[in-house]
Amino acid sequence: MPIRQCIEESILLLTLSPIIESFTILKRRETEGDAYLRAKAVITDGSLFEISMYWQLAEDAVKLVAYRFHWQDEKAKLIKRWDNAKHHSEIKTFPFHMHAGKETQVKESVEMELFDVLRILEAEIEKATTR
Repeated sequence: MPIRQCIEESILLLTLSPIIESFTILKRRETEGDAYLRAKAVITDGSLFEISMYWQLAEDAVKLVAYRFHWQDEKAKLIKRWDNAKHHSEIKTFPFHMHAGKETQVKESVEMELFDVLRILEAEIEKATTR
């Protein structure tokens, strides 16, 4: 898959998600060998969702090598953040982890992609609106 396609698919996911009210591309950069996308979205419940993704081309395959998916409420309080920063080596799923509610509350996580996180957010928003 070409590097450009990773960025385009990510923008398409944000565009088509039923919970994304609006979004802004904060930074977009691509070369033949890598790409970076940073965006900020407003969720239909008023919360905010920030994404940061960095891909690299290696051996004819594109890989998401660094990511950060940050979800916060309208008062800037962390709800959840998934990332693969190389800290929290004590976590069994290192470097993949999730911060839940507080920076210091770190939990195991599988490797995430934007599609996965959007599905989780959509389910949580749906659950909150049907209570």
